[in-house]
Amino acid sequence: MKKVIVGVLLALVLSPAVYADGSGAGGLGVFGSWWDSKDFGRLEGYGLRLGWNLLGDLGLEARGSYLESDSDRLETTLIALEGALTWRFPMGSHFAPYIGVGAGYYMKDAEYTDADTWDDSEDVAGYFGLGGLNLYLGPLSLFAEAKYNLVGTDEDLQWRGSDVDAQNSLDGLSVNAGLKLGF
Repeated sequence: MKKVIVGVLLALVLSPAVYADGSGAGGLGVFGSWWDSKDFGRLEGYGLRLGWNLLGDLGLEARGSYLESDSDRLETTLIALEGALTWRFPMGSHFAPYIGVGAGYYMKDAEYTDADTWDDSEDVAGYFGLGGLNLYLGPLSLFAEAKYNLVGTDEDLQWRGSDVDAQNSLDGLSVNAGLKLGF
C-alpha cells in the first residue's frame, strides 16, 4: 500500500513537468556562477535555483550557491542562500527577459596564506538587483543573468600579527548561466 501511495504522489508531483512549456518562473535549475567581489577577487562556483509562479509574470525564486577563489595570497569560500522576486517580460514564445530584486544570507570564510595577516569568517546579510534572459526550449530553458550584490560585513576581523589596513567587502557584479527544467 505504501508503494502505491508513494507512486501516486510522485506522479502528481512530476506530471506538471511533463506538460510544462518552461515559460514561467516555476522550475528547478542548475547554473555556473562567476562573482567579481570588491576585495576578495574573482569567485567561481555553481548553484541550484528553484522557482515558483506567483501571479502572471511575477515569480519567486530560492537559490543556493557555492563559490570559491584560490589566489596566491587568499583562499575564499562563500556559500550564498538567496531569495529573489522576479518579473518576466515575455517576447514571443522563446524569449523572456526578466528583472528582479532579492536578499540573501552569505557564509564567507577567507584565509590568507601568509599566517602573519588575518583570517576572516563571517555570516552576513545582503541584497541584490538582477537582470537576465530566458531562452525557452520546450520544458527546458537556458538562462543567463547579471546581478549586482551589496553584502554587509560584521567588521569583526580576527587579527594575527601587525595591524594591517584591510577591507572585506563582497560587493560586486556576478553572472550566472545555466539550465532550468520548467514546471
